[in-house]
Amino acid sequence: MLTESALPAVPVPPVTPEAPKAPTRPLASSYVDDFQAWGTASSGWRAGPLKQALVSLAMFREVVGDLPVDQYTPEHTEQFRAVLRKLPMIYRKSPKEKDKPLAEIIAESPPGAQLLSDKTVKRHFWAVSRFFEFLKETGRLSRTFANPAQGFTFKAKGSVRDDQDMWTGKELAALFASPIWTGCNPFYRARAGDQIIRDGMFWLPLLGAFHGNRLEEFAQLRGADVAQAGDIWFLNITDEDGRQLKNAQSRRRVPLHSELIKLGFLQYVQATAPAPDAPVFPDLKPRGVDAKQGYSFTKRFSAYRRAIGVYRKGLDYHSFRHGVTTKLFEADVNEGWIDLLTGHESGGESRKRYLKGIPLEKLKEAIERVTWPEVDLSGLYVERAD
Repeated sequence: MLTESALPAVPVPPVTPEAPKAPTRPLASSYVDDFQAWGTASSGWRAGPLKQALVSLAMFREVVGDLPVDQYTPEHTEQFRAVLRKLPMIYRKSPKEKDKPLAEIIAESPPGAQLLSDKTVKRHFWAVSRFFEFLKETGRLSRTFANPAQGFTFKAKGSVRDDQDMWTGKELAALFASPIWTGCNPFYRARAGDQIIRDGMFWLPLLGAFHGNRLEEFAQLRGADVAQAGDIWFLNITDEDGRQLKNAQSRRRVPLHSELIKLGFLQYVQATAPAPDAPVFPDLKPRGVDAKQGYSFTKRFSAYRRAIGVYRKGLDYHSFRHGVTTKLFEADVNEGWIDLLTGHESGGESRKRYLKGIPLEKLKEAIERVTWPEVDLSGLYVERAD
């Protein structure tokens, strides 16, 4: 009988570590150029939103790594969301922070700094989600692949009424009684002086108060966009020649309010933009990630309002839009006409077709119902030379 010690030794083969699995798909960064081309050609994205989406994707890869695209999971996107929710609202705005890692920006953020809103976090998620949908739609990922950026919830936006405040008549009176409209120092517009400079800072708040258009719709106007049909002057809001609009419903003709005509807006346009393609506001240059004409104005307008003491949280240029919409509703203007004047999307296909036939004369009557009795601009009126 053989004992255990007498059994012949059986050689044990060495354990070879399992080789790492080769990536089944290329890295995410290798698809960025294709995604950009797809977004432009197939989805019709404007340059601004597309550029934003590319920035969001770069931030996503920075946080969770540049991985093979089929290896991303919801855990990665949850990690991304957690970082975004710690990120200060103002980040990478200065040249010094342009290439600073997000983790370092968060670590250096002062206590109590205002953080990104969930609306902004959701926008970053949307870009990541669209990237994975692009991969699935174009066969770069299986249609059954679970999009790792879907299924997340964000804080409720709340009602549109609560989203932004509106200007009160008292605040508008204080704004238009300040140096830009009564006489300013050309080197510091918030200081009283003897000059009235009719540029974007002068005209854009006036246009906002009486029309309620989006800032960029005004900022990118060109000479040919201030036109006349019969005896009605109007603003042609368009996205032609690379200009940006929020949606297709934003393309429209808006009758020019008589208050702007009395203030000399037509003479200003004739002098500043005599050529059809000349910018109405040449002092506004494309800036920011969206290359928007109104980018610099927004910052200057906020700084100006702080300097003159007409500033409160929630009040901004977009608040003009809420004020005009409210005035139109109070004047019993047809809701569809209000949508047409302000560029809101109207409900129902039949309603959209009906609205296309509303004559300018009717819209002119409607926009004239926007009045601010608290504001006296008569000292700025000019004589029209017909």
